Amino acid sequence: MPVYCITGVNRGLGLEFIRQIAQDSSNTILATTRANADTSDLKKVVSSNTHILECDVSDKSSVSSSASEAFKHLNGGKIDFLLANAAVNSVPQQTCLDLHADDLHRELDINVIGPANLTSILLEQGLLAENVRIMNMTPGLGSMTRSLGISPRKCAPYSISKAGVNMLTVHQSGVLKEKLGGEYQRDAEGCERLEGKRQWEVLPVRWGGGRMVDLVDPRLCIAEAYRLTIIRIGVQ
Repeated sequence: MPVYCITGVNRGLGLEFIRQIAQDSSNTILATTRANADTSDLKKVVSSNTHILECDVSDKSSVSSSASEAFKHLNGGKIDFLLANAAVNSVPQQTCLDLHADDLHRELDINVIGPANLTSILLEQGLLAENVRIMNMTPGLGSMTRSLGISPRKCAPYSISKAGVNMLTVHQSGVLKEKLGGEYQRDAEGCERLEGKRQWEVLPVRWGGGRMVDLVDPRLCIAEAYRLTIIRIGVQ
């Protein structure tokens, strides 16, 4: 049965991923959150095969520790789907004219270095399946083409960091193809907080009438959030 590892799952899109994927109790889920995160909503939707792990993706030692815990839970199994969802947009009002180095460094540490360390450490520890699907979640704000049409332009540290995630994914695709074999493809879908709701809802996007996880066959995907294009993973 498939093994999912999803970061940043205590709220938002990550929580919705868990809710949907946990509906099939045969799915094994490694759900990671920060040590001080409120997991009360998460605990309401998990299955008996969901393992909640503490992981600060900006801290390499924390990622290594959570990988060691994952190894114990998997009993020789490997991760089939890795969703690097954890991210921050801590200063959305900030523009390129009042950009603060500390804010940019923090966003880069979590949004770019985080998924880079996560993938490399899981690979080093032999936890990635040979045909693993890796999704680095990035928004339309990380797309230079789409950002040209956005006015006014804010969220500067976040946008810069997410553009970095796109390039990270390109580099990872080449390395993982060498390490694991297989083909690489990049696909853009996404998510958005729905107007007037304090939660994420993930709705179907049909590819040939099937499910995303059945039809996505790349080593790496970029899931790009843009307007009202929203994705559903794992559930018909």
